Amino acid sequence: MWVRPTGPVPAGTGTLQYEQRISDPDGQEADMAGIRDEPGTEWDEKFGEIVARHLPLKSDEDGIDPSLDMRSSGLDSIEAIYLLLDLEEEYSLSFPEELLSMEVFATPSSLWEAVSSMRAADGNIQVSEG
Repeated sequence: MWVRPTGPVPAGTGTLQYEQRISDPDGQEADMAGIRDEPGTEWDEKFGEIVARHLPLKSDEDGIDPSLDMRSSGLDSIEAIYLLLDLEEEYSLSFPEELLSMEVFATPSSLWEAVSSMRAADGNIQVSEG
């Protein structure tokens, strides 16, 4: 199963629109599109604020698109370190070495996936799979 964002997240809403592909028992894939309000598919307002603060080439008016290429929005290696430190402080986390990759920091969606999985592992939030 995979989840792909289908639209931007308006600034401050934390609502992620995505398309979900699921495999049926025969191995065929089916589409489920729309807004999903399941735990683990939304980021909180603070996450959006932190990410936006570290994207110097991103306009504040546009909101945060989950699939935004953060490098093209100004996230360089130094800014990525500051982003990492801010996220660790805000969520009382410590990123393990295996999550310190450009793939994790490529988009807001991939970064939130890492943050939410660490929070779930620490017991800070509950994530259920549908």
